Amino acid sequence: MRPKVSVITTVRDGSVTLESCILSVRAQSISDWEMIILDDGSKDGSFEIAQGWAARDERIRAIQSAPVGRGRALNLAVGAATAKLIAVLDCDDEFHPRKLERQLALLNADADCALVGTGWQIVTGYEPVSYDSEITDRVIFLAPTRLVYGNTIAHSSVVMRKETLLELNSYNEALRSHFDYELWVRFAAAGKKIGIIRDKLIIKRIHQRQQFGSRTRLYYLLSSLQIQACAIRQLKANPLLYGAVAGRCALGMLPREWRAAIRRKLSMAV
Repeated sequence: MRPKVSVITTVRDGSVTLESCILSVRAQSISDWEMIILDDGSKDGSFEIAQGWAARDERIRAIQSAPVGRGRALNLAVGAATAKLIAVLDCDDEFHPRKLERQLALLNADADCALVGTGWQIVTGYEPVSYDSEITDRVIFLAPTRLVYGNTIAHSSVVMRKETLLELNSYNEALRSHFDYELWVRFAAAGKKIGIIRDKLIIKRIHQRQQFGSRTRLYYLLSSLQIQACAIRQLKANPLLYGAVAGRCALGMLPREWRAAIRRKLSMAV
């Protein structure tokens, strides 16, 4: 029987956090899911961890690939998914036990909604996870122009309709970063309805071993700003909003701790 939702996770040398990521999926309040773990050329035993869990739980599939890059790895995982709904979980992050339950309920109740994100809670380093807020029924629908201010949808928070994702040509494999932000802009530009459950239903882990930490901060910032500028054009937003690009440039030059504090504020104001 086809599962209700496919959780896709790509990993390259993510052995430190991968098991916690998997356990958070297995702890979901619904059981009708599958998890696709696409190993993108790991050398640290990540694939063996995925294989071990796949042997214990038939809902988990481990797929090994030569290093193909994040965008291609995400699309390979999408291609392997069998459900009509795709949930994304980065290997650093974790789901709240009721995350999928809440998102599937919203998508089932609103056929026009193509993508549902959630609020998020930031954890620094490898500290233990504890959720700091109660579950409510707060849901908003994102105004497309909200994306011109930056990426307010965490990648691991999303559940989206696979049919719509494929209609929009899935992830852009030509990019080196910000695959999620660029995809959300295309959803919005195509007029797709985006819902946000404001409760913090994922843990977003920030740590030194993440791949983007090895890139220059300037490159990562400029890539994000380029997509933001494209969002202003594609969403036909007020040209004065190019000022938001300058604002994000200033934000991006702040120390890491300050940026994390500002992201926490943003996650509460989605």
